[in-house]
Amino acid sequence: MKTIKEAANEAFNDISLGVDYLFEEGVEFAQRWIPVEEELPEDSVCFDLRYENVLVKTKNGNVTTSCRIWNLHLSKWEWKGSGTFKDSIVFWRPIEYK
Repeated sequence: MKTIKEAANEAFNDISLGVDYLFEEGVEFAQRWIPVEEELPEDSVCFDLRYENVLVKTKNGNVTTSCRIWNLHLSKWEWKGSGTFKDSIVFWRPIEYK
């Protein structure tokens, strides 16, 4: 996935688009929800269970934070949370900490 800076640099190369267009494209890119069928976030080792690095949106429109963790019992990566919650996640987007 491109970073906001990479997307802005790519769009800026076409200067004929204008500043307003570039700003709107940047805002749209930063606010884009990524479908889980299209791409998943990087898997995280959440030793501190309070650390969550993405926003997730469920089928019914609820938004919260989560991360992907290794399930030792099933030997696979999965979303942190209850089974019902994990199965209902349809979109995600990164949280950028600076």
